[in-house]
Amino acid sequence: MPPEDLPIDTKVRSVRPTDHDRKLSDGGGLFLLIKLTGGKL
Repeated sequence: MPPEDLPIDTKVRSVRPTDHDRKLSDGGGLFLLIKLTGGKL
């Protein structure tokens, strides 16, 4: 069964940079790092 809080395409595209680096996690070990500059790694 996949984790419930998956970073789906619309969620990933809509996230904006904040005043610090931020991680968007799927709850299963996969995460997306949103940098201060707006880069998504």
